Amino acid sequence: MHDARSKCQHFARDIQALFKEGLHVSQESQNFIFSTISMSDIHEMETLLTDPFNCECDSLIELIFFPDESTQLKLEDRIEGEAFQQKDEQTILDNLLSCRGKTLIRFDGLPSVLAIPTPESGARAFLARLNITRHLDPELLGVIDRAAGKKQGRKYRVWLRNMVMDLHERDVLFLKDLFVKMDARGNQFHAHLFFALRFLEESRNEADLFQSLSKHRNRYLRHLQQNERLEAYRRDHTIETLMAHGIRIPHMDKKALLFQLALVDDISLALFNRSM
Repeated sequence: MHDARSKCQHFARDIQALFKEGLHVSQESQNFIFSTISMSDIHEMETLLTDPFNCECDSLIELIFFPDESTQLKLEDRIEGEAFQQKDEQTILDNLLSCRGKTLIRFDGLPSVLAIPTPESGARAFLARLNITRHLDPELLGVIDRAAGKKQGRKYRVWLRNMVMDLHERDVLFLKDLFVKMDARGNQFHAHLFFALRFLEESRNEADLFQSLSKHRNRYLRHLQQNERLEAYRRDHTIETLMAHGIRIPHMDKKALLFQLALVDDISLALFNRSM
């Protein structure tokens, strides 16, 4: 019991240290904030963050206290090593809330730094999004470290921890094969893995992963064919004609679709020894 309490206290202190060091708000997040919330500058944000009666306060706190990948990487080894349970998460939260200090908020590209009392909702949101009670398959972790190396493997563990679903046996086997049969240290592997994780999430109700992969490929092909037809139609008609008929040509990223197709083909050949 003492060891469990001690590891929770240590982890809470790790999080508090990150809050004191500062949470970073990316340029993309800044653009989103200023385009959706009525503020003219950073100092107005400080007033908003410390006003519990403002209806926009909670959503802003949720956004700022969302741990980005660089933050998660700093905590991943301890999360994996401690094997936290559900009851531990509440203990960690109790420790965080019992000795809340200040959180620094840093803005990428700006010299401004805000120091605000750590809000309870922010601490709760931050801890919840770390997914500390999601336990990854030990054999898969070993395969990842051997194939990708410790540093890159830590990054991939964070990706796995951030998935919206728990991995089942077939998913684990699929990912093991991905790391073993493809070049996990190659420049393109991060793209293959990123696609594979989203693919598994989208295929959770599919009985056959190869058939699901084939469906993904066919969908990309249909999008490409549709794009070709729309581009041909646009070439044959003026913008005035299109507008007169109320026709709007949606934008499709042909290069991105071709890249997705290539990822599907690479994975199909490597894992199933079958080309499509």
